[in-house]
Amino acid sequence: MDLLSASHPAPRRQRRGPVNAHHAAPRPAQRAPSGRGTWRRCVGAACCGLLLGMLSSAVPAKADTTGSRRLPPRLLQSLRQIESAFRQGDAARLAGVLPRDSKVMVGLDSFSRAKAYYAPDQVILIFRKIFRNLQIVHFHLEYDDLESSRSELLYVPATWSVRRGSSGLRDLRLQFTLRQEGGVYYVRGIKEVD
Repeated sequence: MDLLSASHPAPRRQRRGPVNAHHAAPRPAQRAPSGRGTWRRCVGAACCGLLLGMLSSAVPAKADTTGSRRLPPRLLQSLRQIESAFRQGDAARLAGVLPRDSKVMVGLDSFSRAKAYYAPDQVILIFRKIFRNLQIVHFHLEYDDLESSRSELLYVPATWSVRRGSSGLRDLRLQFTLRQEGGVYYVRGIKEVD
């Protein structure tokens, strides 16, 4: 040791900052940069937002591609009720689209239902039994090209993919006949087609 260090001990170094990161003191708020850089970022973000908005409006929405915009709202409501009943396997949902005072033609050869006319409550019971014995994989009403017409009857095709017990997947083609009565579209027929 030299004389200088013996008479004057070296000053102790003080720690800057905490030993543990969990006890760190809050940092002072940073100032936003001023000048052109900030302005350029804001303009860039606005341009990106505008471009994305233009692109999203140029691509038609799913509803536009299905033709649902040109169909009457009451018809769409009936079609959606049918879809809901067949997708969820809930025959009670068909009640709103079945006529109260007349019979409905049902012909489903795959389910041992020869073409016959049934009262609405019978139709619900038939489909309740069918739905109970199936696993519904997919159901799609094909009203993409369905045109709103002045005709009382509309024919709406559908694809219904089902699995019964241990048998494999089966794709069925159905046709729904709808009739407009007093502004409401009721199902007048459900049949299996080739």
